[in-house]
Amino acid sequence: MLQYQHSVSDEYLKQIGDMTVSFAILEKMIVIAAGMLCQNCQEVVQIAAAQLSFRNLRVFLASIYIERFGQDANFPALRKLMKRAELLEDRRNQVTHSLWFSGHDHDTIWRSKHIASKNKGLKHHMEAYTLKDLASFVKEINILAYDIEIFFTSGRQRSRVPVK
Repeated sequence: MLQYQHSVSDEYLKQIGDMTVSFAILEKMIVIAAGMLCQNCQEVVQIAAAQLSFRNLRVFLASIYIERFGQDANFPALRKLMKRAELLEDRRNQVTHSLWFSGHDHDTIWRSKHIASKNKGLKHHMEAYTLKDLASFVKEINILAYDIEIFFTSGRQRSRVPVK
């Protein structure tokens, strides 16, 4: 059977796949953190989180934190972690929802995306990526997952008395 064959090399596909797997780990780390805040209701957190978009999952975690501890001295750090997650999600969406094709050399691939808006009409965006760019992005995702884990397991939250 004949089929279309794209021009993106296995090296680049491996990095894009690594991004997908790493982002799923980041998402799971946010769910685990929410579960840690609800010590006796992890299953309920899992059920609720399964229905949430990544954006709403970030809101869910911050809301549980505020409910449990208020906007304490550690809350700005959590807010920064969630802002990093938001920015990484935007970049992940750009990578995931774009058309990819190889460039004129083996060191670059191109991301192509059409964007329509009521104010600007149709815009076409193209951006070059190297293997190093994609590997760096994957590293940022993994660092954030680790930073969230450290934030919630460092003892700051476990030893605190809830405000409510």
